[in-house]
Amino acid sequence: MPDRKPLRLGMIGLGQASSQIIHEIRAAKDCPWTLAVAADPRPHARAAFKAEFGGQVFVDAAELCRNAGVDAVYVATPPWMHLEHTIAAAESGKHIICEKPLALSLSDCDQMVAVARRSGVKLLAGHTHSFDALVTTGKVGKLHAVNSWNFNEFNHRSRLTAELAATHGPLFNQGPHQIDIVRQIAGGMVKSVRASTFIDGVTGIEGGYVGYLEFENGLRRAVLVARRRRPAARPRPGLEAAAQLPGDRQAAA
Repeated sequence: MPDRKPLRLGMIGLGQASSQIIHEIRAAKDCPWTLAVAADPRPHARAAFKAEFGGQVFVDAAELCRNAGVDAVYVATPPWMHLEHTIAAAESGKHIICEKPLALSLSDCDQMVAVARRSGVKLLAGHTHSFDALVTTGKVGKLHAVNSWNFNEFNHRSRLTAELAATHGPLFNQGPHQIDIVRQIAGGMVKSVRASTFIDGVTGIEGGYVGYLEFENGLRRAVLVARRRRPAARPRPGLEAAAQLPGDRQAAA
């Protein structure tokens, strides 16, 4: 993007989520933003970032947000810290991309949205899979229903037990991806939700859920299913969704 100055991004948290982003940056030939600064309480993480990218590093996220050399921040800290770091960024006039789940409660989400509006900055949930989805155009008929399935071994991956418990396993980790995809395909706001969960007998934490969504635009059936599987029993990778169209025609995403 030769005619536009690259956006200077500050990374708050240098853990698993940010490592995936940094990996994509390494592979990108033309990126509209640069990694300018980072904050993390761990000395080795800060040292690794500084060695590779040469940017400033901070222990404190609020200090990073006050840095004049940052246009926006990516909040990649544990979910229970998202509210604190979003407030710090917004009050410093920085735009925010926040890793999903946006927060662990609707109250926290409301506060994050409010502080962004009050401060005149943009707040974006860091979803990714909606960019993979086939969004229906109506050319093949009226959409009647969307079904989404996700089977993986999420609860048994290398992860902090406290984080797994706080995010209720796949509920706040896999769920945002499914909801994001289904909303993109359905093309509207959700009006009502009915759902139930079940417990993973190995970890004692939620292992999956079933959800039924109704949309304001009249789409009345969106069924989401997600469950924990051990790696050896995993039937298919990643997420799948199917949009039900007239005449049994389907558009898969």
